[in-house]
Amino acid sequence: MLLVIGRQGHVRMEHIEMRGASPTTEHAAWPQQARSPAPDTSHPSHSTRARLERRLKTANRAHDRLPALLMLRGAVPAVDMSTAERLRASTGADLGEVLLARGFVSEPDLIAAQAECHGLGQGDLSLSPPDPALARYLDPHDALALNCVPIRRAGPILVVATSRPENAEAIRAATKAQADRLAIMPGSGPVSALPSAWRRDLHTVVTLAPRAQITMAQVALYGQSLARTAEGQAPRNSSCRTWRAAMAKRWAVLFAICIVLSAMVFPNILTAVLFSVALLVFAGNMTLKIAAFAAARRAKQTLVTSPDPAPLTRQPVVLASRAALSRTGYRGDTGVASVAPRLSARIARRAADHGT
Repeated sequence: MLLVIGRQGHVRMEHIEMRGASPTTEHAAWPQQARSPAPDTSHPSHSTRARLERRLKTANRAHDRLPALLMLRGAVPAVDMSTAERLRASTGADLGEVLLARGFVSEPDLIAAQAECHGLGQGDLSLSPPDPALARYLDPHDALALNCVPIRRAGPILVVATSRPENAEAIRAATKAQADRLAIMPGSGPVSALPSAWRRDLHTVVTLAPRAQITMAQVALYGQSLARTAEGQAPRNSSCRTWRAAMAKRWAVLFAICIVLSAMVFPNILTAVLFSVALLVFAGNMTLKIAAFAAARRAKQTLVTSPDPAPLTRQPVVLASRAALSRTGYRGDTGVASVAPRLSARIARRAADHGT
């Protein structure tokens, strides 16, 4: 039996025999309306594409062209790009970092867009890992600060990979400074081995690579040297690595200016303050001297009243020395019974000689 609802609202019962199939419901029997596909927000419309192309042509800076290029390629929807730009404005972070952190774009798409915006190449360090001999072309601290690593050298051309394209100029300056520094040092490695013309014209080519590959290459090139350096350094809170001489000099100059101005404006107050500080220092020194004198007195009394070590109840008895045994002809292959008579006779002769 099947309950059938007509178009006019009439209800009737019908007996339908179904062979080879399960009973169907009224909802399945009725034809369903065609559903329109969800709009694809990843690819912009024609008007939006034209606007993005105009923005891409008129933008002068690379980080201004990056959002338009990513949306024009369909790598990032407009809604996600708006969210990322708001986060960049509120946090001050790099737009690419924000897009990757929120999962709005894949790293290959971002690297390709950044390479086009900055006019840089792309590299894959997993296919050609860097040679460890290239570590001397870039200081490890500069490599970590700029998130880069040298990967190839061909004559005067040095290829450096990075995941931060905005550091390209700083990377070129760092490699040039390292080459100049090592070129004047005799036997300083591969840089000094280059011809002088190449050292003068050393050209750095910056390419883009994924961050994970950059990190692995840095570990391979600088890991051991940085580990040895860390083993020989004191903890940060116990060392002078954080000492800023320039800042201390500025504070010293400011303090001297304040002293001079105080002496000119409030001489009496300044004299009283300096005299009070001198008395405080004098009192501190006297307190330390008294404490040291008392500690020395206590140590001396402890040393005087300490009991002497207990004397030996039994003095050791020397039976025979090795020299005496060697003079009696003892070689270690005879017993004590054969040595004792000769030793006693020798001792008796020496006693008789001393008695005469």
